[in-house]
Amino acid sequence: MSRLRSARVQWSDDAAGPLLAAEDAAGLSWRDAAACASVDPALFFPEDGQEEWVAAARSVCGSCPVRGECLADALARDEQWGVWGGTSEQDRRRMRRAARSAARDRKGLAA
Repeated sequence: MSRLRSARVQWSDDAAGPLLAAEDAAGLSWRDAAACASVDPALFFPEDGQEEWVAAARSVCGSCPVRGECLADALARDEQWGVWGGTSEQDRRRMRRAARSAARDRKGLAA
């Protein structure tokens, strides 16, 4: 049984820039071009310890043309579950910590 959650999509150009625009000029979301669109979503929400599922999900993401948009969306929404943009929950936590640390360092240099 996976921890599949219903998606909370909150589109905002302010959150992470124009990559998160809900639709492009043709009316298509970046999600329509995602490599995972035709894959069982459960693959991207493995239980703890199911590293083979994480690896399988990452392999799908590896060839995805909108991997960057997916990751930006997950970071903007502070997504806590699943594989998004080729990153696991732990990867995104590390990215957020590194960003906070860099922001503190920049503040310290400006003072």
